[in-house]
Amino acid sequence: TEDLTGPVRLTSTERFACQVLVPGLEVFQRQHPGIEIEMIIDQRNLSLVRREADIAVRLARPAVGEVIARRVGTMTHHFYAACSLRGTPLAALPLVSYDEASLHTPEARHVIGRAWSPELRFSTNNQAARIAAACAGFGVALLPKFVGESLAELERIDVGLPPLQREIWLLVHRDLNRVPRFRASYDFIADTIRAARHQLVGD
Repeated sequence: TEDLTGPVRLTSTERFACQVLVPGLEVFQRQHPGIEIEMIIDQRNLSLVRREADIAVRLARPAVGEVIARRVGTMTHHFYAACSLRGTPLAALPLVSYDEASLHTPEARHVIGRAWSPELRFSTNNQAARIAAACAGFGVALLPKFVGESLAELERIDVGLPPLQREIWLLVHRDLNRVPRFRASYDFIADTIRAARHQLVGD
């Protein structure tokens, strides 16, 4: 219909977009060919209030703002290391860590000071670099289950810490939620994330 036409800007992290959202969005675009999805990959939390994006996938509920926020799932993080390191004693495995600017994140707080007091050889503010470092054998990395389980180079290891659980929230500006194309997009993305539960939540 005419109401279901026009652009929708969706923001997410790169891995989540590529492995969880994009495969489902192909179905959505066949159902609503008049809607143009623009996927914005950005490490920053783009502002919906300033209209930098229309819909956002976040791992934390916004404290305040003119947005509607719905919890749509949970993302489990486990520890992974390269299969080439199999058999290496845990005490000898370095940590693929977080740079100083990332120490405030829940992922960094879950690891720093609580792990097996490993040697630090590699740190970064970027998840893609952390994944690449783990695959290359730099050491142990805390990664989302849907990432770690999808890479043949990696295997899950027990470091004596529980998995990290992060809530997945879907955000849309309150004004846009009344517009049919944004409402349809928002609801479909929520359903897509719920349907991916087996990828996202670990045992």
